[in-house]
Amino acid sequence: LNGRDLGTKKRAEARGGMLVWEVPFEAGTLTAIGKKEGLEVCRYAVQTAGGAAAIRLTADAKTIRADGRDVCEIEFAVTDEKGILVPDADNRIAFTVSGSAKILGLGNGDPACHEDHQGTVYPVYEGRGLLILQSQKEPGTIEILAAAEGLRPGRVTLTAE
Repeated sequence: LNGRDLGTKKRAEARGGMLVWEVPFEAGTLTAIGKKEGLEVCRYAVQTAGGAAAIRLTADAKTIRADGRDVCEIEFAVTDEKGILVPDADNRIAFTVSGSAKILGLGNGDPACHEDHQGTVYPVYEGRGLLILQSQKEPGTIEILAAAEGLRPGRVTLTAE
């Protein structure tokens, strides 16, 4: 936690298959390091987020086929000024698609969410969600814009070929 070692545990100490540490909250960075035979094999860190400031769009492809069937998954996330995910954000994001594509579906992982999964406005859950974009049959540039009150908009551009 912020550079301080919180101890090491062995697999035999796992409860329900997980190793657990009781860690008092402290703003900053919490890093977990996995080791095998004393050598680091993985590392994962989380950082405390600031206030919600922007929308980040991340597409799983830059190019899709203009065949009317191809899809692209676009994660939408609310981030702070440093680009860190804001896990308690619940903003409603409005999407605009220009070019030869349409929104096939929206989701956010919230089992209690009953929003229109094919609409153009959708809430984030724990700071994020997923938009599925489907190509149409015309090649060209596709732009997706995401906007919400009080947040810097997000934008991603794809090419349909």
